[in-house]
Amino acid sequence: MDSNEARTALLGVDAARARLAQVSDCPPWRHAAFGGIMALFVGGVTLPAPWPMAATVVGLVAVAIVAHGDRRRTGMFVNGYRRGATLGVTAALLAVLFVLVAIGLRLRIDDGATLAKVALAAATFAIATGFSVVWQRVYVRELTGTAA
Repeated sequence: MDSNEARTALLGVDAARARLAQVSDCPPWRHAAFGGIMALFVGGVTLPAPWPMAATVVGLVAVAIVAHGDRRRTGMFVNGYRRGATLGVTAALLAVLFVLVAIGLRLRIDDGATLAKVALAAATFAIATGFSVVWQRVYVRELTGTAA
């Protein structure tokens, strides 16, 4: 392979990454769906048995539906647990979710007020939706090598 062939190959890779970044652009409802699923998981732990298990099952089904929708819409599903620039965003989200779940478990053990449980789920929705937006921006920036 000579330098022209190598240059052409690299341009092809750059073009493919640019197309992938464009296809990966999620609509707002997709970020909200992620936030809703995380709110369901965290809110579910605040409830007495058997509701946490039911919330988990519904959440997992929702993940499968969203993944299927992503595949139909874009031809792919990008898992958030991946190496690269997004790893820090994912780790930060997991740390925050760990704290939110701990708060939720405390609310369940102490039979916390319904309003506190709803507020925790709402906060989880907002936080997870925000993290989803940030994650996508970092992912697109990683693919294109530019600011998102």
